[in-house]
Amino acid sequence: DLGARRGGGAAVSVSIDDVSPRYVPGGYRFRTRVQGQIFEGFPGTGDQALIVYRRGSNEASIHRPLIVYVSPPDNEPVLFGTEEKNGQRIDTKLDAQVIYHDGQWELGRGEDTRDAGDVFVHWDSSDMRSLTVVHEELLFAVRGSRRNGVGLRELRRIAESLPLTD
Repeated sequence: DLGARRGGGAAVSVSIDDVSPRYVPGGYRFRTRVQGQIFEGFPGTGDQALIVYRRGSNEASIHRPLIVYVSPPDNEPVLFGTEEKNGQRIDTKLDAQVIYHDGQWELGRGEDTRDAGDVFVHWDSSDMRSLTVVHEELLFAVRGSRRNGVGLRELRRIAESLPLTD
């Protein structure tokens, strides 16, 4: 049940305008915030926000930034790039259901190749990681690159720093 609630603190009223993590890993700096219809966020018709952080200006940081996606709860709780791939449910301090994906769909053939219309995609678990959080007042996800120092531990710390509990 994607609406299930778990975890600790008391819920607070949250809007997508208010959400920004209180923690990002060392070296990451805020780059931009985009709000509106976000292609790479959650499917649906609701307004969404995408918050981008980068560590330096090297190619890996530019092409694999740390991203926080925020959406109203009426959108589908499936982060772009993780569709039809079962994630692992994990425990956090958040009063929400949290799903971890060790990888994302990438273009081309490889592990678990699928036909996606005019192209093929495969599940690539070599670099990108994400947490998708289903909270009663909003959906959010955090996606980061293992090569840039973001694994499950860092994703969890970022997610737990979002303003969802007192």
